[in-house]
Amino acid sequence: MEWLNNENGISFQDPGIVYGPFENSGSDHPPFLVNDKSISIEIWLTPDSYNHRGFSNIFSLYDDNQPEIFSFRQVRSSLNISKYRTPGKKGVTHSWRWLGNFFDGQRRLLTVTSDKNNTSVYFDGRKVKNFRNYSLMLSKKQTSPSRIVIGNDPSGRQPWRGKIHGLAIYDRVLDPERVIEHFEKWRNGSALPHSKEKDIVAHYPMNERSG
Repeated sequence: MEWLNNENGISFQDPGIVYGPFENSGSDHPPFLVNDKSISIEIWLTPDSYNHRGFSNIFSLYDDNQPEIFSFRQVRSSLNISKYRTPGKKGVTHSWRWLGNFFDGQRRLLTVTSDKNNTSVYFDGRKVKNFRNYSLMLSKKQTSPSRIVIGNDPSGRQPWRGKIHGLAIYDRVLDPERVIEHFEKWRNGSALPHSKEKDIVAHYPMNERSG
């Protein structure tokens, strides 16, 4: 794992992990992903076209309790969205959704939006799937703050191979017009203005290139 020195981003070619807080310091945004809230996540990435490790974790939201809240993972050329704390008859269960033929080695913007009713997936600003009655929200408040984990799962057992060029998280569902607008900004290298949007709660342009 290393910084890219000729462009923004981190390269994950060997097992590594990056984590950080979900809430911005001093933010007045609510710290809980309870079921009356919503979220949008943008990941500007270049995945390996074929991943031989089985489940490879790109992104997780984690609150120091096992398992994590939810994850986005690569499985060969498919995208797997997994939520780990879905209430069921036998307590908390694991539920997931799949999208095939996403990872082709090309740079893409993955956008996932979710509220208490639905979860939608966009590739490069275009909606490709809406999962009705599937939510990434929690049914009750967390007991500790969330952390962002990228390039691996929180346990370090599902390393991912590829490049992460930027990440942004919002505390509402972005409408399709904003999704395509943001895609154009990421593609044109002008994603920094995202940090000034009122509903953003985390923004990582991955522009340090060292450290």
